[in-house]
Amino acid sequence: MPYRFRPAAPRDREAVFAFCATTWPNGDYIPRVWDAWLADPEGRFAVGVDETDTAVAVGKLGPAGPGEGWLQGIRVDPALRRGGWGRALTAHLADCAWAQGMQTVRYLTDGHNTPMHHVAAALGFAAEGQYHPHRAAAGGQTRLRLARPTETAALWTDMRAGGPLRWRGWVGAHATAAWFADAIARERVLVAADGRSFAVLTPPEDGRDAEIALVRGAPTAFAELLAAARTWAAAADAAEIFALLPPEAVPAATADGWATRVERPMWLYGYARPMAGGDGAATPYWAPGRARAPGPE
Repeated sequence: MPYRFRPAAPRDREAVFAFCATTWPNGDYIPRVWDAWLADPEGRFAVGVDETDTAVAVGKLGPAGPGEGWLQGIRVDPALRRGGWGRALTAHLADCAWAQGMQTVRYLTDGHNTPMHHVAAALGFAAEGQYHPHRAAAGGQTRLRLARPTETAALWTDMRAGGPLRWRGWVGAHATAAWFADAIARERVLVAADGRSFAVLTPPEDGRDAEIALVRGAPTAFAELLAAARTWAAAADAAEIFALLPPEAVPAATADGWATRVERPMWLYGYARPMAGGDGAATPYWAPGRARAPGPE
């Protein structure tokens, strides 16, 4: 089957909104971001089109961090699903990322989204982890202890070993030493009583709630950190705080009253820019001995 892609245009609005209408029982977020994505000069907002140039698929590539791309909003007309459009669109957007000098692309998908798990396996994306979206009301009287600049090096050494991602909304990128040092300087890093577990916070801005950009450390410290994050959010005049939490933080979130609407965790997939090998084949993203992403059962 031939697949053709082009930049999304205002004339695609009706067709795209029609096939996105039943993405979830309560609709889709695509209509809310449509105008912003059309106006975004970065990345690529693409549609797949049929022989009449009617949009039958849509997806967005955007920058997540230096050299890092993020895929989102990948949708296919229900009448054409199982026809390879999702795989072809994802590959097209990855090619756009390489053409723009990006080195890595990632996407996050629901545990129930079987087609996108199959796309990951077919294209050689590696599973990089699972995350659980949680939200809580700001408030509480938990004691806050902010990281001091003199602790930056020690905390960063512990964090760097795992290569964590930092989150802004539903978009993740590698945390860097400069980003971490800046967060400490801005008094946005809470440290637990053990002196090594911490949460990096983002204040409410641009219509968003406060967020936890990164939480890391001993699972026994997560209850303390999550409660402190709610107190910090209230002090920042936020009504709520959002987080994409690693699995080990979920029990603490549940105990502290954080809510989630997903039954299964979100899966993070990533792929790095292919590099020519001796036989001209692309070098896969996963390291030797690292399992290729099978997707959840």
